[in-house]
Amino acid sequence: MERLFASRAPWILLFFLALMPLALGPRLAPEPPAWPAGSIAPGDVVAAETREFADEAATREARDTARQSVRPIYDFDSRALEDAAASLRGTIESWRAARVPAQQGRALARDEGAFSPALPRERRAASFLAGVDFDPAVINRLLRALQSAHHHRIVGSRALLPGVGRVTLRDPRAGREWDEEAPASALSLDEARLLAQRALREAGATPAEAAALGSFLQDHVAPSLVFDGALTESRRQEAAARIDPLMVRIPKGKVLVRRGESVGPDTARVLSGYLQAGSSWYSVQGILGSVLFMALPLFLMSRYVALHQRAQRREHHLFSLMVLVTVIALVIDRGFLWLFDHVVDSLNVEPYANPAFYRFMVPVAAGAMLMTLLAGPRAGMAYTLFHVPLFGTMVRWDVPLLVFCVISNLTSIFCVTGYRKRTALIKAGLVLGGVNGAAVLALRGLPGQAAPAADVIFQIACGFGGGVLVAVLASFLLPLLESMFNILTDVRLLELSNLNNPLLRRLAVEAPGSYNHSVVVGTLAEAAAEAIGANALFCRVAAYYHDVGKMLKPSYFIENQREGSNRHDRLSPHMSALVITSHVKEGYELAKSYGLPQEVLDI
Repeated sequence: MERLFASRAPWILLFFLALMPLALGPRLAPEPPAWPAGSIAPGDVVAAETREFADEAATREARDTARQSVRPIYDFDSRALEDAAASLRGTIESWRAARVPAQQGRALARDEGAFSPALPRERRAASFLAGVDFDPAVINRLLRALQSAHHHRIVGSRALLPGVGRVTLRDPRAGREWDEEAPASALSLDEARLLAQRALREAGATPAEAAALGSFLQDHVAPSLVFDGALTESRRQEAAARIDPLMVRIPKGKVLVRRGESVGPDTARVLSGYLQAGSSWYSVQGILGSVLFMALPLFLMSRYVALHQRAQRREHHLFSLMVLVTVIALVIDRGFLWLFDHVVDSLNVEPYANPAFYRFMVPVAAGAMLMTLLAGPRAGMAYTLFHVPLFGTMVRWDVPLLVFCVISNLTSIFCVTGYRKRTALIKAGLVLGGVNGAAVLALRGLPGQAAPAADVIFQIACGFGGGVLVAVLASFLLPLLESMFNILTDVRLLELSNLNNPLLRRLAVEAPGSYNHSVVVGTLAEAAAEAIGANALFCRVAAYYHDVGKMLKPSYFIENQREGSNRHDRLSPHMSALVITSHVKEGYELAKSYGLPQEVLDI
C-alpha cells in the first residue's frame, strides 16, 4: 500500500479515467446526423443531455417585428415659415440697399412677355421690385403667398411619408418629440411651390408680377418635415439589439424524432440547433481541449504538493490523497446531478419539478471539508482551486452555480479549521447550510437571476440541505481516508481523548495510579502546549497513553503500590531497572495492538 501511495502514475491514471467520463458524460457518445427536411428518420433521436440553443428563425422574426415597431422619425421645423419669410425680406432689403437699377424693371413690369426665361430669376425679381420702387403691397402679396404654402406641412417628397400609420415628430429647437398619425394634408415640396405661385396670382398679382416673382417665391418655400433616415435606422437597430436570442430548451430524454417519421422543417431546425449546441464538445478538438484542461489542474496540484511538502513536511502522500479526494468528490457531485436530473423529471409539482433548483443541494464542499480535516486549511484552499474548474465542466460553466461552489468550499474550510469538539462537525454542517442559503438568496438577487418567491425559498432550502449533506458525507468518509493514509486528524484525536476508550478503561482498572497520573499529565501538557502555541489536543492525548505499558506490571510502579509494599525490594538493581525500562517497549506493542496512530506511539 505504501508503494502505491508513493507512486504517482496510478493516481494520474485514475484521475483521467475517472474524470473524463464524469466531465464529458454523454458527450463521448456519437451524435446522430442532422437529417434535412423531408427525409425519413432511420431511427429514434433522443436527447442525450439537456441543451439550450438559440432559435435563429424565431429570433430573426422577433427582431424584425421590433424594427418595424419603430416609427419613421421626422424633424419638424416649427419656425419654417418665420425663417422663410425672414429670408425673403432679407433678400429684398439687400436689393433695396444695393440700389438695383429701376429703369429696366419699369419697362419689364409693363410687359409680361419681356421676361426671358433665360434671365436669372433673382435678377428678374430684383429688377421688377426696383421697377415698382419695392412696393409694400407687392412684398405683402409675396409674404401672404408664402404663408399659404406653409399653412400645410411640407415634406421633400411624398415617397418619404407613409400614407397610413403613425410617425414620430421631433422638434430639435423646442426639444420635443411626439407621435401622431401621418399627416394626410402634407404637401410635397413641388406641390407647395406650385401652391405658393397660385396663391400669389390669387392675391392680385399681375401676370407680369407673377412671371417675375414666381420663381423667386418658390425658392423660399422650404420643407418643414425632414425625414431623419439615420436616426430612424439607428433606433431600429437598437430595438432589434434589445431582443435577446430566443432560446429553445431540449430536456434530457426528449424524443426529437421517431424512426420512420418524416422530418419536417421545424423538426429539422430543432435537430440542427440541438446538434450544433453540442458540436464543440463532440469534436476531437473539444475532447482534446478537455484533456488538456484537466491536465493543467493536475500539474498545478503536483507542483503545489512539492512546495507544500518542502515547507511543511506534515502529510505523507499528499498528492495521492488530493487526487483521491478530488475523484471521490467529483463522483459524488456527478451522482447527485444524475439523480436530480432523472428523479425530478417524474415530479409534476412546481417548484419541485425543476432540476436546476436541486443543483444547490449537491454537496460540492465535501472534498474541501475532507482536505481541511486531513491536511489542514492550506491544502483545503488549494483543493478548492483545483475542484471548482473541474466541477464547472460538469455543469457547462453555469456561472451562478460556480460562484455558489466557491462560497460553499471556502465556508466549509473556515468551519472546520481548529476543530476541537465532537459537535463541531455537526455545527459546521448547519453553519455551511445557512451560508449556502444566504448565497442562493444573494445570487437570485443579481440582475437577470430574479425568480418567484416560492422558487427562491425552495432553492434556499436546497442550499441548506446541501450544507448538511456535506457534514454527513465528511463524517462517513473521514475515518476511511484516515485509515487508508494513516493520517492523524483532530477527529481521531478527539476519539482517542475519550476516557471510555478500551485501552484507557483497562489502564484505569489494572493500573489506577498510572491512569490518574496520565490524566494529570495530560492536563498539564495541554496547558503547556496552549501557552506556546503547540497542538494542545495532541499533547493531551499522547500524555493519556504514555504509560499504558505499566498495566502489564502495575505493582512495580510506585503510583500503583500500596503503603508498606515495594516489590523492588526483592529484586536486584539490574532487574529493577530492566522492569522499569521495559514498560516503554511493552507499552509500544500494547498500544500498537490497539490501533493507536504512529504519532502517539512515538511519544
